[in-house]
Amino acid sequence: MKRRAALVLAVVLAFAVLAAFAVGGQTRAVGPASVLAVLAGRVELAHGTAAYATARDGETVAAGDRLRTDGAGHAVVTFFDGSTLDIAPATELTIEAAGSTDGAVDLRITQAIGRTFSSVHKLIDTRSRYEVRTPSLVAAVRGTKFEVQVDADGSSTERTTEGLVAVSSAGTEVLVPAGAETRATPGTAPAPPAPIPAPIPAPAVTSLPAIGSPAVSAATLAPPQGSGVGLTPSSSPLADPSSAPLVTPSPVLPLPTLSVTAAPALPTASLGVPTLAPLPTVSLTPLPTPSLAPLPTLSLAPLPTGSPVTAPSLSPLPTGTALPSRTP
Repeated sequence: MKRRAALVLAVVLAFAVLAAFAVGGQTRAVGPASVLAVLAGRVELAHGTAAYATARDGETVAAGDRLRTDGAGHAVVTFFDGSTLDIAPATELTIEAAGSTDGAVDLRITQAIGRTFSSVHKLIDTRSRYEVRTPSLVAAVRGTKFEVQVDADGSSTERTTEGLVAVSSAGTEVLVPAGAETRATPGTAPAPPAPIPAPIPAPAVTSLPAIGSPAVSAATLAPPQGSGVGLTPSSSPLADPSSAPLVTPSPVLPLPTLSVTAAPALPTASLGVPTLAPLPTVSLTPLPTPSLAPLPTLSLAPLPTGSPVTAPSLSPLPTGTALPSRTP
C-alpha cells in the first residue's frame, strides 16, 4: 500500500516538472509583475527562448523576455516598482533582470538598437540598481530620467533630462547631469558631458514659379521712374521665346537677379497752413419782458327771486253716450 502511494506521488511530480519545462521551453522565475502597454504600430514579445509573437496590450513581462517594435511601433513597460521604460519605434531590447530581493530592486535592460526613455522611480535601498546596457556603454541611475539612443554601428548616446546618470565604458565612468549628454563607440571611453544641442529648425522653403510659365521681359519688370529699384534680367534662354528651341524645361528655372539700389531721399516739403482770423464775438442783448395789464373784474347782479306760478286746475271731460252698434 505504501509502495503504491509513493508511485502515484512520483508520477505527479514528474508531470509537474514536464509542465514547467513546456511553458516557454524553460522554467521561469516567478517575481513581481511588470506590464506591457502597446501604444501604436506592431510590437512583438518573446518569452524566454520562445519565438517572437504579437504582443497584447496588458501582457505581463518578466526577466529574460525580449521586445522589439517596427518602424511605427511604440510601447511602454511599467515595472513593478513604478519605473517605466518607453520604447520608441525600430527598437530591440532584452529585459535581463526585473525583480526584488529583500527590498532591493534589480532592473537591467540590454538595448541592442533603437531608442528608449527611462523614468526611474526613486531607489531607496543602496543595493537597488537600474541599468541600461548597450554595445558601447552602461547607464546606471538611482531615480532620474534619461534617454539612450543606439545606432546601427553600436555607437550610443545618453541624454539626461532629470537627475544624474553614471555612464561607464572601457573602464571609464562619467557623471552626466540634467541637460547634458555623452556619446561612446564600442571599446572607447565615453566623451565628456556636453550640453544637449538644441534641435536645428527646418529651413524655410520658398515657392518657385511654375515650369513653363511665360518669360517676363525686362520692360515688364522695369519699375516706375523714381522708385529706386532696378531689375537686371538674367541670360535665361526663355527671355526670347521666338528664338529659343523647343526643349524640355529643367526642373528648376533660373530666376532674374534683382539689383536693389537705395532710393533717393525725398525733399522735405514745407506745407504752409494759412492762419485763420478769429471770428468776431457777437454780443446778444436780452429781449424786453412784456408787461401784461390785469383783466377787469366783472360784477354779476343776483337774479331776482320769482314767485311760484300756480298750475291751472283742469275740469273733467264730459262723459259721452255710447255709439250704436252697426249690423253688417
